[in-house]
Amino acid sequence: SGIRDGELVQLRVGDIDFQTDPVTVNLRAEIVKGKIHPRKTHLTTEAVNALKDYLTRNKINFADPNHYSRYIFLTFPEERLQYYESQIDKLDSKIKQEKGDQRKFKTAQTIYRHKISQLENQIRSMSKQEQYDRSVRSAKHALISMLVRVVDSIPEMAKRHENDLRDIHFHSFRYFFKTIVTDSLNSDFAEALMGHTSLKLTYYKKNDEQRRQSYSKIESYLTISDTEKIRFENQSLKKEKSEFERKIPELVNEALNRIKEDLKREGWKSP
Repeated sequence: SGIRDGELVQLRVGDIDFQTDPVTVNLRAEIVKGKIHPRKTHLTTEAVNALKDYLTRNKINFADPNHYSRYIFLTFPEERLQYYESQIDKLDSKIKQEKGDQRKFKTAQTIYRHKISQLENQIRSMSKQEQYDRSVRSAKHALISMLVRVVDSIPEMAKRHENDLRDIHFHSFRYFFKTIVTDSLNSDFAEALMGHTSLKLTYYKKNDEQRRQSYSKIESYLTISDTEKIRFENQSLKKEKSEFERKIPELVNEALNRIKEDLKREGWKSP
């Protein structure tokens, strides 16, 4: 999608329009770099399936308007408080049921109570904006740490440069996106989706439908999984086949009319 990690973690469920094809991400002005103009980008079918799976596992109903205001990746101090308190309650139940050594459960409860105390102090000492900014930083750190764990667990992906920087990191996804979209279509479209500021983009005026059509043309190049790529290509072939079959009667009529015109010129008269 070309989204920055700081923009990604601030997305709400309602920012994702699952009804368009391809799915559209509406980036609010307050979360984009510069915080001036909103922008739109799109998701591949592969990314949409992964996102829907994530939302389902986190009990977020993307089809329910009541969930549109929920953040997809951000968690706030009040939410963490509720989680820690629920864990203490669960441990209470285990302590009552456990007849043997209960020290591990009581130790866990002590840790959760300490976290609750820290969070309560944080809530009292920080403004809402400060809490929000801290949640954004925490979410970015969590996503980066998750990516590092995945990359390091796969030897083929865990390559590093001479300066010890990893080949694969969040910003490398934007490099990949920019390169693929530019090579497959053009740099103006890539930069418009990525949110780059450029004088030449002042004259880039494609409407939403045109942008969706352009993205659909390059979606297969942005798809990572071979299985998804094959499935996407099969879908594209089926669409082309269906379109061709729809045009067959029209093509047959055109061919017959041309034949009739040729015969007439040769002196043939229809009965």
